[in-house]
Amino acid sequence: MLKLSAVMVLFVAGACASGSNAGTSGDAAPQAPAEQPASEPAAAESEIRVVIDQTPMPIEGHAFSFGVRSVPEGYALREMQWVSERTNVAASTADAISNGQTGEEGFYISGNGQMMGFFYPDERVGETGEVVFLFANEKGEEAAWKKEITLK
Repeated sequence: MLKLSAVMVLFVAGACASGSNAGTSGDAAPQAPAEQPASEPAAAESEIRVVIDQTPMPIEGHAFSFGVRSVPEGYALREMQWVSERTNVAASTADAISNGQTGEEGFYISGNGQMMGFFYPDERVGETGEVVFLFANEKGEEAAWKKEITLK
């Protein structure tokens, strides 16, 4: 079951990379083809688009959701991190799938790969830190997307 869920997440991440941008917010102008080969991290990182949603959820506790909207071809989500002065949380994709099944705090991915987020306790509300998403391809090349946020 866990392997099937992991494959689903990789499929969803791959589909996001090749999918159309129809229906997206359009907050970024269309990008011209990169001058650098796609295998270079700078080129790969410029192709990553993640959306963080901190809208209150009808759940007990606190969470934000995220969606991977685009990744370079051949890359898949490998690890998620929350890094602040007080807390460091890291989860592999498999860990997040497990958390999605058990409801544990930290990063989660639902069984079908369509819901992803980060559960955190009351004492982290107001904490400012960086959310980091690491992606890798079959060659072991990595790319990262980072954003500083304050937990609500």
